[in-house]
Amino acid sequence: MRDTHAAGSSFVTEVNNPEFQVFLLEFESVYGESPKFLNYAATTLDAINILVSILKELDDPTDTIAIRDALCAIQNYDGYSGIVAFDENSDVRGAHTLFQFDGEKFVPLPLDQ
Repeated sequence: MRDTHAAGSSFVTEVNNPEFQVFLLEFESVYGESPKFLNYAATTLDAINILVSILKELDDPTDTIAIRDALCAIQNYDGYSGIVAFDENSDVRGAHTLFQFDGEKFVPLPLDQ
């Protein structure tokens, strides 16, 4: 049997977050339904808000090195998806998990594989 893998978000949005609840109500009033993927809605909002706040602070918003450095400096951003922190490569910590289908269900793979 061939190995089957899948990657998925390990973010678990705290749906009781008051700011996220306001967003959900506003979204529903405009579109008539909730976002289909709450985790992606929350993390996308966080990404946009973080980028906007960084660009407002920079003298040159086209300076990609300064943008990267500003991202790397974020260690405790309180966002819609919870607390957000970036590593030295400006990747969000704990963002994804790799799974393998064992014939019956998907199980997380150890990071060393």
